[in-house]
Amino acid sequence: MLKSKSNRIGRFMLRTALLRDAADHMTHEADAEFFAIFRRVIIVEAKAAWPYDAIEYLGFCDQFDSVELGCESPWYDVDIVRSEASVGGVPVMTYEPKFTRRKERS
Repeated sequence: MLKSKSNRIGRFMLRTALLRDAADHMTHEADAEFFAIFRRVIIVEAKAAWPYDAIEYLGFCDQFDSVELGCESPWYDVDIVRSEASVGGVPVMTYEPKFTRRKERS
């Protein structure tokens, strides 16, 4: 059962190489990783992070922690968990995003 996304907001970055590869359909894996992430997140803001060659996203996701109204949105690192499943006896790769909240700076 999915948790409500209404107050589960966070920030994360993706390297532009992943976005370019998915846009150009360079590899099936790049497409699968891209769609695995964006099918789970409702993006409300995206901006270039030129020093990191990345795009910074702000969005809602059921994997993010709840945030009180008016508080700063926490940062997350995103990894793709790959696993093999069987569909009708045929092996199929699955891709699921795993968002890990970054430690707060002291």
